Amino acid sequence: MCCGLGLEGYIPKPIRPELSEAMWKGVSLVVIFIFCIFNFKKKPFKTGIDRSFTYIVASIFISIGMAYIYHDQTIDIGFRASSVYLIFVTFFVLKRSTINKQEILVAIMIMGCLQIITSVCALLTMPDPIFGSVEVDEGRGGFRLRVGSFEWLLVILCYSCNQWLILKKPNYKYLVIFSFWATFVSLTRQYMAISSLVLLFYILRGKSKFIKVLAICAFLGAATYVYNSEIGQSIVEMTIKQRDDSAYKEEDVRIWDLKYFLDKGQEDVLTYLFGNGVYSAKDSRLGRILGKHNCYPADVGMAGYIFYFGLFSFAALLYVCYYSIRIRKSKEDSFLNVFIVAFLMCSVIAGSIVYASSLFILILMIYYILISKNNIYDRNSHIKFQQ
Repeated sequence: MCCGLGLEGYIPKPIRPELSEAMWKGVSLVVIFIFCIFNFKKKPFKTGIDRSFTYIVASIFISIGMAYIYHDQTIDIGFRASSVYLIFVTFFVLKRSTINKQEILVAIMIMGCLQIITSVCALLTMPDPIFGSVEVDEGRGGFRLRVGSFEWLLVILCYSCNQWLILKKPNYKYLVIFSFWATFVSLTRQYMAISSLVLLFYILRGKSKFIKVLAICAFLGAATYVYNSEIGQSIVEMTIKQRDDSAYKEEDVRIWDLKYFLDKGQEDVLTYLFGNGVYSAKDSRLGRILGKHNCYPADVGMAGYIFYFGLFSFAALLYVCYYSIRIRKSKEDSFLNVFIVAFLMCSVIAGSIVYASSLFILILMIYYILISKNNIYDRNSHIKFQQ
């Protein structure tokens, strides 16, 4: 199931079918739905966020109409462009499935390890990686690898850190090291920063003052080493240049994107509340305009989501995350709170919240929280209904 969205990133290039991105997304959605249907049960359990998810799904269709009214994008083009976001429907499909906590934990381990392994293989086969894609980024001082979904690394990092603290088993320590390393291979500043904060949080959690001071010193030492490295200096120089360009010369691309998606690109209050719709890069007027300016919703995460589906849909999604965090959890499941907070932090100026593969991971983790809250499983982790 969990290979669903982003499936192509885990298939070696020599045997990977030549399909368009849209076709890969379609195949991925079919994989997820088929798996869930084979684990189908008759009656779903009720939750406090059903209406929020219902509105989020409805907002997709509302935004298609908004794109037609305000941007002359035909309904069929709008539907094709938006179809991948029907991933939100998997929340209701999961509620009717017999997928249990143990199966999700196995999926987390498999996908996290797969993400690490494919990252290692991609690095070893540079400059033409066998997995994912690569781009030469002189601003970052090296190659920038894109393999699968970063959120699987984030989940496995949170989970393995939590398990390491609870069980003290060395296997989880190695998972922490490798998942943290795989994050840095991407050379994406937001992901590197969030992963560092997650690791520091767990290092400092529940330790004595001496251990905390020692951990902070070790962390600062490692950060200093990375900062003084060639890649670290390149990233710092690029960040300073973007800041200077924004302050004195030309506007930084992310600042321009934020202003466009939250202000200039909004036709009126209705588009701000209900969205402008997901545009087609080639087949719509809006897509051609944004492409000309190299303006992409994934660069500004939350602002991009608001531009697509509106402030109401964004508020509904935030409420879903807030509701999930507020649910009381065992020590073993507390890593999910850290993951959701980290996911939202990544979504501020990165694309987690607008990537369907990332949203699927978030939905799956929320489902995990809900079945834990409702005790919808027996001692062998098989689903059962509350009468």
